[in-house]
Amino acid sequence: LALRAAKEVRQRDQFIDLHMACCLEAMRRIDALSLSDLAFCLLCCSFSPRYRAQAKALVLRVRQKMSDAEDLSQLSVVEVVDALATFASWQLRPAQLLDRLDAILVERKVELQYSGNVSLWVTAVQAFAKVEHMDARWPEVALELAREPRFVERLSFFQQCDLLSGFGQLRRYDDAAFGALAEAIIGDIRLHKEVPHLSAVLLACSQAGCDHEGLLGAVYELLLEWMDAEAIDLSRRTTQVAMTQATWCLVQAGFHQRHESFAAVLDYALFSDLANAHGPQLRQLVQLAEAIAVEAPSCVQHCQYRDRLHWLRTDPRPRQAVRSVPCGDPGLLQEVRSVLHQLKWSYDSLAFPDEASAFYVDISLEPHFHKNVGLMLAGPHDLVRVGLEREAQPLRLSGHLDLARRMLALRGWATVVVDRRTWSGLHSLEERRAFLERVALDAMPVTASMG
Repeated sequence: LALRAAKEVRQRDQFIDLHMACCLEAMRRIDALSLSDLAFCLLCCSFSPRYRAQAKALVLRVRQKMSDAEDLSQLSVVEVVDALATFASWQLRPAQLLDRLDAILVERKVELQYSGNVSLWVTAVQAFAKVEHMDARWPEVALELAREPRFVERLSFFQQCDLLSGFGQLRRYDDAAFGALAEAIIGDIRLHKEVPHLSAVLLACSQAGCDHEGLLGAVYELLLEWMDAEAIDLSRRTTQVAMTQATWCLVQAGFHQRHESFAAVLDYALFSDLANAHGPQLRQLVQLAEAIAVEAPSCVQHCQYRDRLHWLRTDPRPRQAVRSVPCGDPGLLQEVRSVLHQLKWSYDSLAFPDEASAFYVDISLEPHFHKNVGLMLAGPHDLVRVGLEREAQPLRLSGHLDLARRMLALRGWATVVVDRRTWSGLHSLEERRAFLERVALDAMPVTASMG
């Protein structure tokens, strides 16, 4: 009770001290605590920047105790979800323990499905998404539940958005589920009041390869309304980053080619001092600058910051930012390079078509075939699993890889996507040689489909 009370009123320093003391006492008694007691400790120790180091220490001890336990079936579904949420809040990734907790949720699907606490199945998806536990089984169960509008309608608007974001982060997509979520979100889209909220919706669609025109269009129209009302505060760093991300997602969806008004959106993305842009934000700016220059030159002419677009495409600092983007699967890159060495094929790694390109070909086979053809090595964040596993629907590309191939194709490059599962299914050197020859030759006449 003291631990919970300290959690609820953690805004006061004296209760932070009480929370620390309770954590120390719980660690002292941890061997005598039941599984339910351990779960309660986790509930009271989800991450807060105000907590002392003892809170994380207790979470780590509980994690170890649960990992050592032979049977976790005594935990209720509420306790399982609370445990997952707390581990995710601290960015802890105990893979085997997460799998065991995941299995409990799947086994008790009906209990979660009809629970009065409708947030449970959404919170579980969010937790797996935050720690990027891409092979968790519960998100597929949740995807099936989300196919039913009646389950989606039981969620609040913000829970619907959180579920959409969770599916996006986990690279899961389903037409019916995303359609139900999209229709529900569109109806209340004006409950969003800030750019970061809209940006999260757009990012989820991009990550999942979702092109729902109704949802994307509703977000775009609301963004334009805020711009017309001068309601976007670009003095805030979080808004600057979110505006860049939203603009990038809209470019990936092709809005710059369809809407003359997009030049105004671009102005907002470029408004802030680019000297303050770093990391992912700077890379997104470089990429959207290329896409707009190549695909919508009229948009460039209507932009107020053409000099900044030029800087993004030519200055050494942004050029270095795109050159430092890692391959989707570095391990697979090394394996393919090793095979190419054995085959004595000439190739180039991480090959940019030219000095202005914001995207590179993971492995260029141009030195071998004397044609602009190459391999894009897809990692777990590049491919989207569609529907349910038993339906065996084909994978689709996530937003970044889709945009990269599109830009490379406009520069005359045919690319083939190779993922680890496909590559691992080729066991001999001869099989891998035949595969590389086949996909490369098939790709040469037109932009390739997935290998």
